[in-house]
Amino acid sequence: MPVITKSVEVYAPVESLWRYANDREKDPEWIKGFVQRRALNDREGEAGERYLVAYDFAGRRYELTCETVALEENRLIRSRQVRGPFQKWESTQCFEEMETGVRYTHTLDYLPPRGGLAGLLGGAKKLHEDIDRKLNGSTWKIKEFVEAVDWF
Repeated sequence: MPVITKSVEVYAPVESLWRYANDREKDPEWIKGFVQRRALNDREGEAGERYLVAYDFAGRRYELTCETVALEENRLIRSRQVRGPFQKWESTQCFEEMETGVRYTHTLDYLPPRGGLAGLLGGAKKLHEDIDRKLNGSTWKIKEFVEAVDWF
């Protein structure tokens, strides 16, 4: 099962990085492949939040209903797909405070959608490569946006 982990050191206070990553209005700025997000309940920004999110991967749109399953301020955001095309989709963002800033690590543990001709024609590989590239780009993009403010 594919697991992708990307990590970067962000030279900013952990509170600033946390706030930015947990601000739904900022998602289009830094999440590569992001198309849209819509709240499905009134628990935005807390554990138990449910939302519909759409991504563009490998030229195809994927819509997932996700739930935030763990939220520890300035430390962790964990969500998972509860309904959608992937066999598994679990995202974990960790914020590790360091002397010079924050070690931000984003891990995506997923299994691609089942079946279809795309899998036979290398579609799963193409999907994995695009998800990997976009997760890497997102990790560097959040660093860029948060560091753009002179914190120190």
